[in-house]
Amino acid sequence: MLPEFGEIKKINNKNNLRKNFKIPGNNKVMLIYGVINNVKGINEAVHSLLLHNEIQNLSIMIVGKQDTTIKKLLNNKKIKKLINSRKIIVIDYFVDEKVEREIFTVSDFGWAGYVYGSQSSSGFLVHSCSAGLPIISNDKSLTSHHVRKNKLGI
Repeated sequence: MLPEFGEIKKINNKNNLRKNFKIPGNNKVMLIYGVINNVKGINEAVHSLLLHNEIQNLSIMIVGKQDTTIKKLLNNKKIKKLINSRKIIVIDYFVDEKVEREIFTVSDFGWAGYVYGSQSSSGFLVHSCSAGLPIISNDKSLTSHHVRKNKLGI
């Protein structure tokens, strides 16, 4: 079952939460959230860390139930190194409301890089707006239309 849409109220102790999630130093956190599959452009986001060595202060937090394609992607030897160094943080299950608040609190921006032109609305977009989280999007989906129209992007 997918989480209900609702207001995300951030938690005040962001520094403690960052320590709990083992987020390195002053890394910015890019959140990918929901049903974790290829539609979300996870391959592109994850491989950007491999292609651009100069990206030193970014961690990608991937939160939600993964399909088998994503499990295989994240099991790649090079990507495992990024996971071990906490450049990629993985939570492979649907989270409850408490953890949801925590992940939106520690995140600096969200990723909505849908690659197959999703024409449905995004619960992640609603949650991100509620939490005041800016979004990185592309131009291939209904979500990207809303990001542009409502000036929600970075």
